[in-house]
Amino acid sequence: MQRNYHRLPNLRNVHDQVFGSLGIGFSHSWEYIYPKKKSALFESAFDTFKKHPDFFWANSAGKRMEPIHNAALCISNPELLKDISERYIKWAESKKAVHISISPSDGTACSCKNCTANPIDLSHIGEYRAAHVVKKGNTPLYLDYYRYVTEHVTKKYPEMLFTGLIYDTYLYAPKQ
Repeated sequence: MQRNYHRLPNLRNVHDQVFGSLGIGFSHSWEYIYPKKKSALFESAFDTFKKHPDFFWANSAGKRMEPIHNAALCISNPELLKDISERYIKWAESKKAVHISISPSDGTACSCKNCTANPIDLSHIGEYRAAHVVKKGNTPLYLDYYRYVTEHVTKKYPEMLFTGLIYDTYLYAPKQ
């Protein structure tokens, strides 16, 4: 049975009355800061790709791929981390946000040599979605991405709150 907690307004109202609420949400966010079409804040992902193909994911042959379906990024690239952090700051300023979700897009695992340099073994996991297909995970890489962005953004906005999804091939912690 699938549970939809968004359909429990009575419990939410009770919680909000007792504890207060900031309306914290979560979502994939790369599509907003690297949009398919130029937005009021950002150039299109295609224009960014023309200038910085190394910001975007590489396939298993090492070829950098244009952002056709979603913003699939190479989070091992230090210049991308700087750029994405600045974009989150710009986005937060435009929304007067106290919270931002910094979650990657679905299906965005880059296969460049840096992103795949330190995989964790997932062969012991069993039949969980992507984990049983790829047999390797990249949790440390995504945690490094989350750490970098939060540290960079909080230099300017120390009270900023963040959410980030943890699942798929970055759900599992290393065994060590």
